Amino acid sequence: MIQVTFLEGKTLMSIKKRSGFTLIELLVVIAIIAILAAILFPVFAQARAKARQTTCVSNAKQLANSIIMYSQDYDEQFPLSAGWYPGIGFMTVYVGDAPYNWRCANGTCGPNYTNAMQGFWLNSTQPYAKNYDIAMCPSAGFKSLLVGTQGAGAPKPARTSWSYNGLLHSLSQAAMISPATLPVLTESNGSAYFEGFVANNPFLQCPVVADLTCRFQVGGEGNGSSSGWFGQDATLDVHSGGQNYMYADSHVKFKRLSLNTLTPQSTDYRNEPWYNYDAKGKAAGAWAADNHIYYFRPDVDPTQ
Repeated sequence: MIQVTFLEGKTLMSIKKRSGFTLIELLVVIAIIAILAAILFPVFAQARAKARQTTCVSNAKQLANSIIMYSQDYDEQFPLSAGWYPGIGFMTVYVGDAPYNWRCANGTCGPNYTNAMQGFWLNSTQPYAKNYDIAMCPSAGFKSLLVGTQGAGAPKPARTSWSYNGLLHSLSQAAMISPATLPVLTESNGSAYFEGFVANNPFLQCPVVADLTCRFQVGGEGNGSSSGWFGQDATLDVHSGGQNYMYADSHVKFKRLSLNTLTPQSTDYRNEPWYNYDAKGKAAGAWAADNHIYYFRPDVDPTQ
């Protein structure tokens, strides 16, 4: 570019060259930015996943506190996994409503339904927790297909992803052999959550309707002598290869699972409850002894 400036009758001529990026230089810069993004994005994703896992642990600790306070007020017994309904008995093989009245018009249900739903562990411990939001782990991103209709004027349904060890249904704390290895809450529904419902996994079977003393027992027949478990709606890989577990001594820790152990291979029963997994990361079987999932039994130390 030629710039001509007239000053006091003299001609001042200067030549300026405008600089800029060439096409090759721009392409190099773009390539460098793309490489940096490819390096940093996974790091950011891992940081976000770790933050969600930390929140999940915090929620579990608050739930643990509510369960402990409940037990202290009820003769050191664990909460019921499910309430009792006339003609059905203990609804241990069902999911419960959370909160108990979200499907009832104006939040008002019949007394039988109210008593049954209030008996589910998450509802019965709410006077201590005072917050349904802590029942949800933010890493659970898949909504279960189980749906219900909210009653007009009723409270909103809660989102839950934690499952209760149903073998602890009304069990005395004195019956525990190893509180540090006994799971109370797990993410046994995998990376899925319920909207308006809460589950137990495993669940204690209480088929005798008239028996109001359903508790875990080994051998024999009748209520509490056997249990079952629900399959998962999504992979058990919730937090980078495992899940958070809350134990009976109230500590919460990450538990890695052998998710690459596919059928017909088997895991080590001392380390995890699931016998093996399918290609989607869901449990394909469970380690059982005396008609109960071994790892969740309160009368054993599974690590021994």
